[in-house]
Amino acid sequence: MTRILIVDDEKWIRKGLVAAIDQARLGIQAIDEAMDAPSAIRQFMEHSPEIVISDICMPGDDGCTLCETLLKLQPATRFIMISGHDDFKYAQRALRFGAVDYLLKPVDKIQLNNLLEKLLLPEHSPALRTGIRDLVVLEAQDKETGNQTVIRQVLDYLSAHYREPVTLAELAEKYHVNANYLSTLFHETTGTTFSSHLTQIRIEHAMRLLRSTNLRIHSVARETGFADCRYFCRVFKKVTGLAPTEYSAENRTPSE
Repeated sequence: MTRILIVDDEKWIRKGLVAAIDQARLGIQAIDEAMDAPSAIRQFMEHSPEIVISDICMPGDDGCTLCETLLKLQPATRFIMISGHDDFKYAQRALRFGAVDYLLKPVDKIQLNNLLEKLLLPEHSPALRTGIRDLVVLEAQDKETGNQTVIRQVLDYLSAHYREPVTLAELAEKYHVNANYLSTLFHETTGTTFSSHLTQIRIEHAMRLLRSTNLRIHSVARETGFADCRYFCRVFKKVTGLAPTEYSAENRTPSE
Protein backbone atom coordinates (compact mmCIF):
# COMPACT_ATOMS: atom_id res chain seq x y z
CA MET A 1 0.00 0.00 0.00
CA THR A 2 1.25 3.44 -0.93
CA ARG A 3 1.36 6.61 1.13
CA ILE A 4 1.23 10.12 -0.39
CA LEU A 5 2.23 13.48 1.07
CA ILE A 6 0.58 16.65 -0.29
CA VAL A 7 2.35 19.97 0.38
CA ASP A 8 0.66 23.31 -0.29
CA ASP A 9 0.20 26.45 1.79
CA GLU A 10 -3.43 26.69 0.63
CA LYS A 11 -5.67 24.33 2.63
CA TRP A 12 -8.40 24.25 0.00
CA ILE A 13 -5.91 23.10 -2.63
CA ARG A 14 -4.66 20.31 -0.38
CA LYS A 15 -8.21 19.16 0.32
CA GLY A 16 -9.05 19.34 -3.38
CA LEU A 17 -6.10 17.13 -4.28
CA VAL A 18 -7.00 14.63 -1.56
CA ALA A 19 -10.55 14.45 -2.91
CA ALA A 20 -9.32 14.12 -6.50
CA ILE A 21 -7.08 11.09 -5.85
CA ASP A 22 -8.84 7.76 -6.43
CA GLN A 23 -7.45 6.02 -3.36
CA ALA A 24 -9.35 2.74 -3.84
CA ARG A 25 -8.32 2.35 -7.47
CA LEU A 26 -4.68 3.18 -6.78
CA GLY A 27 -4.36 1.28 -3.52
CA ILE A 28 -3.43 4.33 -1.46
CA GLN A 29 -2.98 3.60 2.23
CA ALA A 30 -3.10 7.19 3.43
CA ILE A 31 -2.67 10.77 2.27
CA ASP A 32 -0.87 13.15 4.62
CA GLU A 33 -0.89 16.95 4.34
CA ALA A 34 1.63 19.70 5.08
CA MET A 35 1.37 23.47 4.68
CA ASP A 36 5.07 24.27 4.28
CA ALA A 37 8.54 22.74 3.91
CA PRO A 38 9.33 22.29 7.65
CA SER A 39 6.06 20.46 8.34
CA ALA A 40 6.52 18.44 5.15
CA ILE A 41 9.94 17.26 6.31
CA ARG A 42 8.49 16.23 9.68
CA GLN A 43 5.69 14.31 7.98
CA PHE A 44 8.16 12.73 5.59
CA MET A 45 10.45 11.55 8.39
CA GLU A 46 7.50 10.11 10.32
CA HIS A 47 5.56 8.38 7.54
CA SER A 48 8.07 7.83 4.66
CA PRO A 49 5.59 8.45 1.80
CA GLU A 50 6.47 6.97 -1.56
CA ILE A 51 5.05 9.94 -3.47
CA VAL A 52 5.16 13.66 -2.64
CA ILE A 53 2.96 16.20 -4.44
CA SER A 54 4.10 19.76 -3.74
CA ASP A 55 3.37 23.28 -4.87
CA ILE A 56 6.45 24.85 -6.45
CA CYS A 57 5.76 28.32 -4.96
CA MET A 58 5.36 28.47 -1.18
CA PRO A 59 6.40 30.85 1.61
CA GLY A 60 9.85 30.00 2.92
CA ASP A 61 11.56 27.12 1.16
CA ASP A 62 9.88 26.52 -2.20
CA GLY A 63 8.92 23.20 -3.71
CA CYS A 64 12.22 22.79 -5.56
CA THR A 65 14.25 23.18 -2.38
CA LEU A 66 11.93 20.75 -0.59
CA CYS A 67 12.28 18.27 -3.45
CA GLU A 68 16.06 18.43 -3.26
CA THR A 69 16.00 17.94 0.53
CA LEU A 70 13.62 14.98 0.52
CA LEU A 71 15.39 13.21 -2.34
CA LYS A 72 18.62 13.37 -0.33
CA LEU A 73 16.80 11.66 2.53
CA GLN A 74 15.18 9.06 0.28
CA PRO A 75 16.29 9.01 -3.39
CA ALA A 76 13.54 6.56 -4.39
CA THR A 77 10.79 9.10 -3.56
CA ARG A 78 8.70 10.15 -6.55
CA PHE A 79 8.12 13.90 -6.49
CA ILE A 80 5.39 15.70 -8.46
CA MET A 81 5.41 19.51 -8.70
CA ILE A 82 2.25 21.58 -9.16
CA SER A 83 2.05 25.25 -10.08
CA GLY A 84 -0.34 27.96 -11.18
CA HIS A 85 2.28 29.28 -13.63
CA ASP A 86 1.90 28.09 -17.23
CA ASP A 87 5.54 28.69 -18.03
CA PHE A 88 8.02 26.13 -19.35
CA LYS A 89 10.76 27.64 -17.15
CA TYR A 90 8.92 26.40 -14.06
CA ALA A 91 8.71 22.90 -15.53
CA GLN A 92 12.41 22.89 -16.36
CA ARG A 93 13.29 24.06 -12.86
CA ALA A 94 11.12 21.36 -11.25
CA LEU A 95 12.72 18.63 -13.35
CA ARG A 96 16.20 19.94 -12.67
CA PHE A 97 15.60 19.49 -8.94
CA GLY A 98 14.43 15.87 -9.39
CA ALA A 99 10.67 15.97 -9.90
CA VAL A 100 9.24 13.25 -12.13
CA ASP A 101 6.49 15.47 -13.53
CA TYR A 102 4.91 18.92 -13.40
CA LEU A 103 1.17 19.63 -13.30
CA LEU A 104 -0.69 22.92 -13.72
CA LYS A 105 -3.32 24.24 -11.34
CA PRO A 106 -6.17 23.65 -11.32
CA VAL A 107 -4.94 20.05 -11.42
CA ASP A 108 -6.97 17.87 -13.75
CA LYS A 109 -8.33 14.88 -11.80
CA ILE A 110 -7.95 12.39 -14.65
CA GLN A 111 -4.42 13.55 -15.48
CA LEU A 112 -3.40 13.32 -11.81
CA ASN A 113 -4.77 9.81 -11.32
CA ASN A 114 -3.29 8.56 -14.58
CA LEU A 115 0.11 9.91 -13.57
CA LEU A 116 -0.11 8.32 -10.12
CA GLU A 117 -1.15 5.01 -11.70
CA LYS A 118 1.87 5.16 -14.00
CA LEU A 119 4.22 5.91 -11.10
CA LEU A 120 2.80 3.04 -9.05
CA LEU A 121 3.29 0.39 -11.73
CA PRO A 122 5.56 -2.46 -10.54
CA GLU A 123 7.83 -1.81 -13.52
CA HIS A 124 8.33 1.84 -12.55
CA SER A 125 12.04 2.40 -12.93
CA PRO A 126 14.67 5.07 -13.64
CA ALA A 127 13.96 4.48 -17.32
CA LEU A 128 10.32 5.45 -16.86
CA ARG A 129 11.35 8.47 -14.83
CA THR A 130 13.73 9.50 -17.60
CA GLY A 131 10.95 9.00 -20.15
CA ILE A 132 8.63 11.33 -18.25
CA ARG A 133 11.42 13.87 -17.86
CA ASP A 134 12.26 13.76 -21.58
CA LEU A 135 8.59 14.12 -22.52
CA VAL A 136 8.12 17.22 -20.38
CA VAL A 137 11.36 18.74 -21.66
CA LEU A 138 10.26 18.11 -25.25
CA GLU A 139 6.90 19.71 -24.51
CA ALA A 140 8.73 22.72 -23.03
CA GLN A 141 10.93 22.99 -26.12
CA ASP A 142 7.87 22.77 -28.37
CA LYS A 143 6.21 25.52 -26.36
CA GLU A 144 9.30 27.71 -26.63
CA THR A 145 9.31 27.25 -30.40
CA GLY A 146 5.60 28.08 -30.48
CA ASN A 147 6.22 31.22 -28.41
CA GLN A 148 8.89 32.40 -30.83
CA THR A 149 6.54 31.81 -33.75
CA VAL A 150 3.75 33.82 -32.13
CA ILE A 151 6.04 36.76 -31.37
CA ARG A 152 7.41 36.73 -34.91
CA GLN A 153 3.85 36.76 -36.29
CA VAL A 154 2.92 39.66 -34.01
CA LEU A 155 6.00 41.66 -35.01
CA ASP A 156 5.35 41.03 -38.70
CA TYR A 157 1.72 42.04 -38.30
CA LEU A 158 2.66 45.29 -36.56
CA SER A 159 5.16 46.14 -39.28
CA ALA A 160 2.47 45.71 -41.93
CA HIS A 161 -0.56 47.14 -40.08
CA TYR A 162 0.84 49.93 -37.90
CA ARG A 163 -1.50 52.43 -39.62
CA GLU A 164 -4.50 50.57 -38.21
CA PRO A 165 -5.93 50.72 -34.66
CA VAL A 166 -4.15 47.58 -33.42
CA THR A 167 -4.58 46.26 -29.87
CA LEU A 168 -2.78 43.52 -28.00
CA ALA A 169 -6.10 41.88 -27.09
CA GLU A 170 -7.04 41.62 -30.78
CA LEU A 171 -3.71 40.04 -31.67
CA ALA A 172 -3.95 37.63 -28.73
CA GLU A 173 -7.30 36.47 -30.08
CA LYS A 174 -5.94 36.34 -33.63
CA TYR A 175 -3.03 34.08 -32.63
CA HIS A 176 -4.99 32.08 -30.03
CA VAL A 177 -3.10 33.03 -26.86
CA ASN A 178 -4.07 34.64 -23.58
CA ALA A 179 -3.69 38.44 -23.69
CA ASN A 180 -1.83 38.67 -20.36
CA TYR A 181 0.46 35.85 -21.41
CA LEU A 182 1.15 37.52 -24.76
CA SER A 183 1.97 40.80 -22.99
CA THR A 184 4.49 39.06 -20.72
CA LEU A 185 5.96 37.02 -23.56
CA PHE A 186 6.29 40.10 -25.78
CA HIS A 187 8.21 41.98 -23.09
CA GLU A 188 10.47 39.00 -22.31
CA THR A 189 11.28 38.50 -25.99
CA THR A 190 11.67 42.10 -27.20
CA GLY A 191 12.69 43.90 -24.02
CA THR A 192 9.88 46.42 -24.44
CA THR A 193 6.11 46.57 -24.11
CA PHE A 194 3.64 45.98 -26.93
CA SER A 195 2.43 49.60 -26.89
CA SER A 196 5.96 51.04 -26.78
CA HIS A 197 7.02 48.89 -29.73
CA LEU A 198 3.99 49.91 -31.78
CA THR A 199 4.58 53.58 -30.95
CA GLN A 200 8.22 53.29 -31.98
CA ILE A 201 7.25 51.80 -35.35
CA ARG A 202 4.74 54.59 -35.95
CA ILE A 203 7.16 57.35 -35.00
CA GLU A 204 9.92 55.92 -37.21
CA HIS A 205 7.53 55.95 -40.18
CA ALA A 206 6.44 59.48 -39.27
CA MET A 207 10.07 60.58 -39.24
CA ARG A 208 10.54 59.11 -42.71
CA LEU A 209 7.47 60.93 -44.03
CA LEU A 210 8.57 64.22 -42.48
CA ARG A 211 11.99 63.88 -44.13
CA SER A 212 10.85 62.77 -47.55
CA THR A 213 7.39 64.26 -48.25
CA ASN A 214 5.52 67.55 -48.08
CA LEU A 215 2.59 66.06 -46.16
CA ARG A 216 1.00 68.27 -43.54
CA ILE A 217 1.39 67.20 -39.89
CA HIS A 218 -2.19 65.98 -39.55
CA SER A 219 -1.73 63.83 -42.68
CA VAL A 220 1.49 62.34 -41.29
CA ALA A 221 -0.35 61.55 -38.05
CA ARG A 222 -3.16 59.83 -39.94
CA GLU A 223 -0.76 57.90 -42.19
CA THR A 224 1.08 56.49 -39.17
CA GLY A 225 -1.90 55.35 -37.12
CA PHE A 226 -2.57 58.38 -34.91
CA ALA A 227 -6.21 59.45 -34.93
CA ASP A 228 -5.50 62.62 -32.93
CA CYS A 229 -2.97 65.09 -34.35
CA ARG A 230 -2.29 66.78 -31.01
CA TYR A 231 -1.61 63.44 -29.38
CA PHE A 232 0.71 62.55 -32.26
CA CYS A 233 2.66 65.77 -31.74
CA ARG A 234 3.05 65.07 -28.01
CA VAL A 235 4.24 61.52 -28.59
CA PHE A 236 6.57 62.54 -31.42
CA LYS A 237 8.29 65.18 -29.26
CA LYS A 238 8.54 62.76 -26.33
CA VAL A 239 10.28 60.18 -28.52
CA THR A 240 12.48 62.44 -30.66
CA GLY A 241 12.90 65.55 -28.51
CA LEU A 242 11.54 67.71 -31.33
CA ALA A 243 8.12 68.80 -32.48
CA PRO A 244 7.18 67.37 -35.91
CA THR A 245 7.60 70.78 -37.58
CA GLU A 246 11.04 71.23 -35.98
CA TYR A 247 12.10 67.74 -37.03
CA SER A 248 10.94 68.35 -40.59
CA ALA A 249 12.78 71.69 -40.82
CA GLU A 250 16.03 70.22 -39.48
CA ASN A 251 16.04 66.95 -41.41
CA ARG A 252 14.50 67.61 -44.82
CA THR A 253 17.06 67.14 -47.58
CA PRO A 254 17.87 70.17 -49.79
CA SER A 255 16.24 68.58 -52.83
CA GLU A 256 12.98 68.38 -50.94
